[in-house]
Amino acid sequence: MKKTENTKENTEKDPNRGLVWLARILFFSELLALGAANLYLGTLAILPLKYQLTLAAVSAGLCVLSFLLTAKGRRQKLRCTVSLVLSLAVVALTLAGTLTINHIYSRYDSSNENAGRVTTVMAVYVRADAGYTDISGLQNGVFGLNQDSQERTEQLLRQIRELLGGGVQTQTFSQLTDQVQALQNGQVDAIVLNAALVDTILEDIDPEFESWAVSIPVSITLEHQVETTQAGDVTKDPFIVYISGLDNRYGTVDDTGRSDVNILAVINPTAKKILLVNTPRDYYLGLYGDSSRMDKLTHAGLYGVDCSMETLSALYGLEINYYVRVNFDSVVNIVDALGGITVWSDYTFYGGLSRSGQGYQFYEGENELNGDAALAFARERYSFNSGDRQRGKNQQAVISALIDKATSPAILTNFNSVLSTVLENMRTNISTDDINALIRMELDDMAKWDIQSVSVDGTGNSLYTYSGGVAYVMEPDMSTVQAAIDAINAVREG
Repeated sequence: MKKTENTKENTEKDPNRGLVWLARILFFSELLALGAANLYLGTLAILPLKYQLTLAAVSAGLCVLSFLLTAKGRRQKLRCTVSLVLSLAVVALTLAGTLTINHIYSRYDSSNENAGRVTTVMAVYVRADAGYTDISGLQNGVFGLNQDSQERTEQLLRQIRELLGGGVQTQTFSQLTDQVQALQNGQVDAIVLNAALVDTILEDIDPEFESWAVSIPVSITLEHQVETTQAGDVTKDPFIVYISGLDNRYGTVDDTGRSDVNILAVINPTAKKILLVNTPRDYYLGLYGDSSRMDKLTHAGLYGVDCSMETLSALYGLEINYYVRVNFDSVVNIVDALGGITVWSDYTFYGGLSRSGQGYQFYEGENELNGDAALAFARERYSFNSGDRQRGKNQQAVISALIDKATSPAILTNFNSVLSTVLENMRTNISTDDINALIRMELDDMAKWDIQSVSVDGTGNSLYTYSGGVAYVMEPDMSTVQAAIDAINAVREG
């Protein structure tokens, strides 16, 4: 009886006891959540020390406040309720933020593991009027092959032999033009192609190719890894990034395809200087630096990003450390994630080559562009007397605007969203550690970068190309190449 009376007396003396204990339990949950989040961010090494210390101080302050609100005194019930709500909000926001960051970096780690992967689709094309519906109709047919991509072609032929139950007849052509014409005039019944070459055929050989030739349902997807190099400490040592823009509307950034944007970003992190070096898509160079494989630079992308990098390395006599690959969708999505960009235009012109198909009017001076408009701005070349030369300058202007926006304080308001979109829409061989180091450096000083641009030039001509037969090319003006090399060296030296 006495025990019951004491319990009743204690309850009457402390009616908020249950609420206090609940608030303190949530306080310990808050303490654990904030401690774990701070530890996780520390292991990511993405925040500069001053921000980590600030975050730790804010976390400690929130925990102290939550605990003090549960102390005895006037309006304890109200204070405990506030503490409870505060702790719940902090725990929920901390968990949501940590899960979001973990999701972003897990996806980046996964993407980075496959960064060097290049996908090639080999396919079989036949005449549309031949009536072939599948590979079985080609039991006694002749397959036209191209002397290039022999290893990849052979892998598809092995699959075809298995499907047909025996050997196949083949005829090899030294030029893509001859291979296409052989199919058109009936010299062969089918041709085996890297599917990415279809755009080259349409542009340089036969604009009507897709009206009389179709692929049949047999193909093989091949992958190979690109060898990469390391640049040392990316926060201190100069390094070079090859920016490759694929002429790719519907595929993924992993696919091989013509590289219509070929810009080297020479970065000096100590001097805070970036030089963008544009090389025209039609520049006539030896693939992989091999003079026996003279071709347009854009065609190097058909053989993978490593071919483009080695081709440019040979031209400028330097080592390219990293690459970033994007396509049409990448440009639109990244610009929109940044909330648009401000781009300088040298001319007033109309551009209709957007993803949506909408046309845009651009004006001399500054232009506020969303992703769709930025793509149209970067792709237009027929509005200019200098054609592809001005398009290259416009592409440099878009990249410069992207860098300006990405390194401005405004990026902090939607940092996670921007980073997630960027990582989702590009392929790069820059390591997670180097990405983190660069982000940490920029967050630490929020420095303004000095961004300069230079383009090389040449003379138009019609010459034999390794991938597409005789086509329009630009023969390099080596004096402009040397001027670009001098500019590169000046930035690297600070």
